Amino acid sequence: MLLGIESFISIVTGFVGFLVVFLIAFSYRSNSLMNIYLLIGFIIVSIRLLHNGLNGFYENPTLNKIISIITPLLLSGIPSLYLYFQNLFYHQNRFRKRDLLHFIYPISLFIFLLLPIDFKPVQNFYRFVILLGSLMVMAITYTFLSVRIIYINVWKGYAKNKIDATVQQRLLTKWITFLIIAEVLVCMRLLLSVIYEAQLNEAIFGYSFTAVQGVLWLIIFLMILIHPEILYGYAKLQRRVSGLNEPEKTVQESIWNSESEPVSNTQDAKLQEVIVEKLTGYFLIIDEFVATQKPFSNKKYALKDMALDLKIPASHLTFIFKYHCKLSFTEFKNYSRVKHSLELMAEDFLDSKTFEAMAEAVGFSTYNTFYIAFKAHTGLSPKDFYFQDPLRA
Repeated sequence: MLLGIESFISIVTGFVGFLVVFLIAFSYRSNSLMNIYLLIGFIIVSIRLLHNGLNGFYENPTLNKIISIITPLLLSGIPSLYLYFQNLFYHQNRFRKRDLLHFIYPISLFIFLLLPIDFKPVQNFYRFVILLGSLMVMAITYTFLSVRIIYINVWKGYAKNKIDATVQQRLLTKWITFLIIAEVLVCMRLLLSVIYEAQLNEAIFGYSFTAVQGVLWLIIFLMILIHPEILYGYAKLQRRVSGLNEPEKTVQESIWNSESEPVSNTQDAKLQEVIVEKLTGYFLIIDEFVATQKPFSNKKYALKDMALDLKIPASHLTFIFKYHCKLSFTEFKNYSRVKHSLELMAEDFLDSKTFEAMAEAVGFSTYNTFYIAFKAHTGLSPKDFYFQDPLRA
C-alpha cells in the first residue's frame, strides 16, 4: 500500500515537473529568474521521479538497466542548481564553456561505474567507500557554495532592507530560500538512500525514501505554477500588483489614476474629500520635481522627505500613493530611478562609466536590485537595452 502511494506521488510529480520544464523552455531567455541550469535540474528530477514511480507499478528490466547506467549523470542536477544560483546573481542566461568543469564529477563517476566490476558493497567494499565519500564531498561542497552565494547576495542585507524591499525583492528572497532548503533536504535524502541501499547489499540507485523527495518537488513545481511571476519573471509580477500593461512600455505610461478608488477607512474618506480636487496638480508637481531634481538618487530618500520638499502634507502623499498611483511609493522610487538611468544612457554616461556606477548614481543600493527593477519596467536587462542600439552593438 505504502509502495503504491509512493509510486503514485512520484508519477504525479514527474508529470508536473515535465509540465514546468515545458513552460520554462519557452520563457527562460527573457526571465532573470530562470536559466538553462534550472531547466537541466528540473529535467533530471522529473526523469528520476517518473522512472521510480512507474517502476513501482511495472518493473521493466531493460529500462532499469538503462537508468542504472545513466544514474551517475543524473547527479548533474546538484551542480546545475548551484550554477542556477550563480547565474541568477550575475545575470547570465547563456551557457558558458567553463561551466562544464562543474560536471566533471558526474561524468567521471559514470565512467568509473562502467568498469566491469560487480557493484555491491559486499563484493567491492573499497569501491563503495570511494563512491559514498566522493558523493558526500560533492553534495556538501555544492550545498555550501549555494548557501554562500545566497548569503552574500540575499540574506546578508535582507534584514536591514526588509522594510524598503519591493514586492519583487521579497518574492526573490522567499523563492531562493525555499529552493536552497529543498536542495539541502534532497542531498540529505540522497546520502541516506545510498547508505540504506548499501546496508541491504543492493545495487545503488539512490531511490529509497523517494516519497519525501516526491512531495518536496511537487511543492516546488506547484509553487511555480501557482505563482507565474516566478516562472515568467518580475515583469509579470509588476503588472499583477500594479495593473500596468506591456513591460516594454511601462516607463512611458502614466502611473497616476485620477479616478476615485474605494477607501478603506473613515480617515481616508475624509482625506479624499480634501484631496480629490487637488489630484491633477499634485501629479504634475510630483512628476516635475522627480524629473528635474532626481531626489531618489539619494538611497535614503523617503516619503517624509518628499513631503517637506514639496510642502505637501505627508498624509496627502500617503493617500495618493495608496489610492491614486499604480505603484507603491517604494516601487515608484525604483520606477523613477529606471527613468533616470535611461536618461543617463542617452547622455552617454556609459561611455566612461560602468553599469554598476550608473546603478549607484540613480540611487540603487546594489546592481542586482537595479537589474531587477530595470527589467521589470522595460522588459530587457540594462545591457540588452543599451546594446540594442546598432551603433553600440
